[in-house]
Amino acid sequence: MPILLGGDELSVERGEGAQRAKAYGISQEDRLEGFIWKSEDWHVHVISLQVKDAVNSCRDFLRFEQRAYHPCCSECAKYALRGWH
Repeated sequence: MPILLGGDELSVERGEGAQRAKAYGISQEDRLEGFIWKSEDWHVHVISLQVKDAVNSCRDFLRFEQRAYHPCCSECAKYALRGWH
């Protein structure tokens, strides 16, 4: 019965490397057969969500910028329309 093992990219790479290094073992146990390595890189998923949020925030900011709405002061709208800000 196969055993599913999960981890980050480095753990998966090391596990697969260990299996390759033991590929010529006599028994299945010596060859480390039955392990299925699965990448579960949680950090990459979190970073991708942060990038998505940052991109959406920038898009929202650009929409406000194009409409001359600035959070810093009410005078910005006048200057932004004239291209001074």
